[in-house]
Amino acid sequence: MATNHSKEFAARIKEAAGEAGIYSPRELARLLGVQPQAVKQWYQGESRPNGKNLANLLSLLHVRYEWLMYGKHSDDAAENNASYSDLGTLVYGSPYGGRRAINEYEAARAMQLCQEAGIDITGKRIWRDRNRILGGLTDQGLRSWLQSAGSR
Repeated sequence: MATNHSKEFAARIKEAAGEAGIYSPRELARLLGVQPQAVKQWYQGESRPNGKNLANLLSLLHVRYEWLMYGKHSDDAAENNASYSDLGTLVYGSPYGGRRAINEYEAARAMQLCQEAGIDITGKRIWRDRNRILGGLTDQGLRSWLQSAGSR
């Protein structure tokens, strides 16, 4: 039997899937490589994804762990003094034993968006990790931006 908390989770997963242009449990299951019955159970609040399925779902739907699982929003991500290694925990909680669940492109793009919004992140731990992020960044536009931003 689905509890109120489970129903809220089910509503959030449906909302996020719809915003991502995924309108059926079958389509979501196909994109995640899971059985349609599993997604139907998530949609009904009967079970929740975990491990690899949860990480893939968060990435596919572009949502935060705290929001999907608990409905919590971060008021200001720039307030968090996270390093690149911390972002897996910061963004998605810690069900994977601290494994990072954000890639270099996402980290660099977040840094760029903060700068565009006028948020100074140069004193944050993530800024000090920019060379590490550059090491795995393949997007040339973001590479150029991050390199030039780091030399200012």
